[in-house]
Amino acid sequence: MSLADICNLLLVTFAGIALYVGLKQVAISREISALSAYESYHMTCINHPEFSAGFAFDKASELEIERYRMFVLYALMTGERILNLFPKDKLWIFAIEDDVRIHQEFLSSDHFRPYRGKQDPKMSALIERVLSQFEDSA
Repeated sequence: MSLADICNLLLVTFAGIALYVGLKQVAISREISALSAYESYHMTCINHPEFSAGFAFDKASELEIERYRMFVLYALMTGERILNLFPKDKLWIFAIEDDVRIHQEFLSSDHFRPYRGKQDPKMSALIERVLSQFEDSA
């Protein structure tokens, strides 16, 4: 084996290692981004418990309804961010479905109608799936 062959072998080996490390860093960065978004959403839930478990429209003022609408839109935006990072991860999908399910009454109401279907296609499909389960159980 010549010196040139050894150099080429070392170059390919180091390139492979660099590629592997780079891909791992991207995966870790994506996971951190998703966890950070989800943590931020749950901190918002802690700070606004009146919205995090659903909402009683019949007793609410217009301002409270608007605040709740913004809360749900924030939850959906968080879900979109995570679905874009992990579109096939069943654990993330289940977690987002669980959070969406809490707000299914709102999501199927006239209050949400102007926003329905205007999310990322993955999120819109998830919302429709959760709502169809809600309608089937009603």
